[in-house]
Amino acid sequence: MIANDLPIVVMGLERTHKGQLYRLTGLVDHTCRDGRETELQVWQSTCANCGEPFEFKMPPKVRAFAPNRRCKRCAKPGVRVKGGAA
Repeated sequence: MIANDLPIVVMGLERTHKGQLYRLTGLVDHTCRDGRETELQVWQSTCANCGEPFEFKMPPKVRAFAPNRRCKRCAKPGVRVKGGAA
């Protein structure tokens, strides 16, 4: 699915957030709770705690890039990562 109002996606795009590197690795189709079809971006990084690679998904229209910094195993919702990237 390609919607005209979505930004152009460049696979391999790299972004840095708080010293942690993230790479855009793909797009996946997604059905919203209300039944709308859309796409989610798939980003890859390494966990700020253990250093293992992990992926997370986010909508392309998010205004602020505020990604997960930890893998699911090390997740600590509401607890900030201390220091820079692993």
